[in-house]
Amino acid sequence: MSAVVDSKSANITPQGYSAGANLSTGRDKLDPDELLWANLQPWLTERGYKLRPRYQPGWKGSWLAEGFSGFQIDCEDFQKYYVSRRKTRNVLACLIIQIGRIYQQHPWVMDAVRVRDGAPVIFKRVKKSSNDAEELEMARFLSQEAFVADSQNHCVEIIDILDIPGSANEVLLVMPLLYELRHRLEFETVGEVVDFFKQIIEGLQFMHQHNVAYRDCKEDNILADSEGLYNERPHPLLLSGSYDGSRTLKQRYSTTRKPIRYYYIDFGLSKRYSSRTGNAEPSPWSAGIYDVPEFQVPLDTPTDPFPVDIYMLGMTIRRNYLEDFLVQENIVSSRIGNLEWMEGLARDMTLENPAARPKIEEVVQRFDALVKGLSTWKLRAPANRMKNKLSTGQNIRHWLTQASRIARFIPAVPKPPDRSTKAAK
Repeated sequence: MSAVVDSKSANITPQGYSAGANLSTGRDKLDPDELLWANLQPWLTERGYKLRPRYQPGWKGSWLAEGFSGFQIDCEDFQKYYVSRRKTRNVLACLIIQIGRIYQQHPWVMDAVRVRDGAPVIFKRVKKSSNDAEELEMARFLSQEAFVADSQNHCVEIIDILDIPGSANEVLLVMPLLYELRHRLEFETVGEVVDFFKQIIEGLQFMHQHNVAYRDCKEDNILADSEGLYNERPHPLLLSGSYDGSRTLKQRYSTTRKPIRYYYIDFGLSKRYSSRTGNAEPSPWSAGIYDVPEFQVPLDTPTDPFPVDIYMLGMTIRRNYLEDFLVQENIVSSRIGNLEWMEGLARDMTLENPAARPKIEEVVQRFDALVKGLSTWKLRAPANRMKNKLSTGQNIRHWLTQASRIARFIPAVPKPPDRSTKAAK
C-alpha cells in the first residue's frame, strides 16, 4: 500500500484510508488519534517496525467476524485502553471504559515490534520546537554511547530517532518497551524492595552527577523491564493479558529468581545545568506530586531544582510503599510491610525546607548504611501489601521458599542485570 503525504497537515494518509469514514465513537472504527498512527504504518513498515493488528491497513475488528461470540473487550484488537482482563466480564466496568474512557493511552505514544528481531518497542512523538525540544536534547544526551553501558544509568535508552516524513518539526523517539509497576509487579521479599529502592536512588544520583535535574520524579515515570517475570510476553495495554490478548497472565517469577532493571522515563521537564550549585529558576509544573513545598509559591519564584528531585523521590517512596493511600477513608493501596527502617530517610527527603533535605550523595550513603543493618531474615521477610495479609499457610510456604534459596546460596537482594542490549540498534 502506498502513502500519500499531505504537506499541509504533515500527516501520512495511506491510500484506502478515509479519515471521515474511520472517525467513529464505536470501537470498530479508529479514533482520530489512532488514525494518526495507522497512517504512519506503511512508512514504519519500511523502517522495520510493525504496529498491532488494529493499526494495520484494511483492519477489521475481529469481533465482527461471522460466528463471533463473547465480549468485544476481550479481543486484542479492541484494545486502546489500559484494561485488566480480570474485570472484562464486569458489565459496569465495560460501560465505564467505553463511555468514560478513563484508561485511554496517550495519543502521542504507541507500542510496536521491531521486525528483524521481534523486540518490543515504544514510540513517542515529539516536536523539535517548543517544550519537546528540551526532551529531544535530553534524550540524546542521556543515551550517548559513554552512558549506555553505565550500570548506574537508569534512564531509558533512546535506540532510534525517526524523522516523520512530511513533517519538518516532528520525530519519533524509539525506546525499549517497559512495563508499569502498579499493575505489573509484585514484590515477594524485603530484599526485592531494597533492590528497587537502590536502583531508583542510584538512577537519580546518575542524573545529578551529570548536572541533570529530573524534575518529574513520580511512580508513573518509573518503569520495569519485567517481561522476564512472565512465561510469555505481556500485552502492552492489557494489564494482565498475554500479547495476543487470548489469555490472562500472572507474574510467574519473583525478581529474586529473575532480577530486573528499573528505568526512569519522560524527560520533558528535565534540564541540564553547568553545575549543581547556584541554580535558581521557576519550577516547572508537574502532574505527579502537587504538594512539593517549592510549588506552593507563585510559579515565577526561583527555586533550586535538585532538592525538588529529592523531595519528589522521597514522596514517591513514601506514598506508594511506606504509607496507606486513602480515598474517602478507604484504603486504595496499602503500605508494604517490614519497611519501617526506610521511614526516617524518606521523611528527611521530604522535609519542607529544601536546604534541610539530604543531597543525593547523602541519600545513597544513608540508604547503604540502612541496608547493611538489615539481617538476612529481615531481607527475606515478606513484602506483601498490608491490606493483603498472608495466611498461615502462605507464611509457611514463604519461609520454606526462603530456606531453599539460602541452601542454594541465592542472595537475599537481587543483583540487577546489566543494561539490556535486546533493543540495541
